[in-house]
Amino acid sequence: MIKSATYKAYLCCLLLNSYSLAFASHTVDAIPVSIEQTTTAIGVGKIVAENALIYRKIIEITSDQQFKVQNFYKHTHHKQSDILTIKNRNKLTTFQELQFYNLRNLMFDGDLTLWFDNGNKSMSVKINQGNADGPFNTYYITGDKEIEGYYYAGRPDGLWRFWTQEGKLDKQVYYQQGIIHWQKSSIQIQEL
Repeated sequence: MIKSATYKAYLCCLLLNSYSLAFASHTVDAIPVSIEQTTTAIGVGKIVAENALIYRKIIEITSDQQFKVQNFYKHTHHKQSDILTIKNRNKLTTFQELQFYNLRNLMFDGDLTLWFDNGNKSMSVKINQGNADGPFNTYYITGDKEIEGYYYAGRPDGLWRFWTQEGKLDKQVYYQQGIIHWQKSSIQIQEL
């Protein structure tokens, strides 16, 4: 069985290959399905990008030429993301890297919800004008909460809580505009 942290790194290649503290990030390459498809035959239901793990399908093209897309796992065809809005046609074939501590200048807007292949939620955050803004939550593959925090203008802000896979509060970190102001470990939290 794949461990949750390993699976999460494997899973999150949609836009990210990791957003947990423990992972080093790297860019995930997307391969356009065909040059013709990405330049002339873009349409609803078309697959516009894929890599070894996932593929991206156009769900809707709005009247103002924004693209509503969704990513799916290749081996099961289960959704890997909820529907995302991409404004720039040139970004349709890009799986953008995410780093949980800096969700700024993203290529999409709206509610970003990612899913594990087993159907459990992996991550949720709202993206406003390319920046994370509001509550942020990540989950273990079992469905248990991993991280709870808040974003303001694409940077962590306020109190963040981190849980172990066993459901115990592991640490708390207080951010102001992406800068850590204090943190407490599980031992310090138990002493309170």
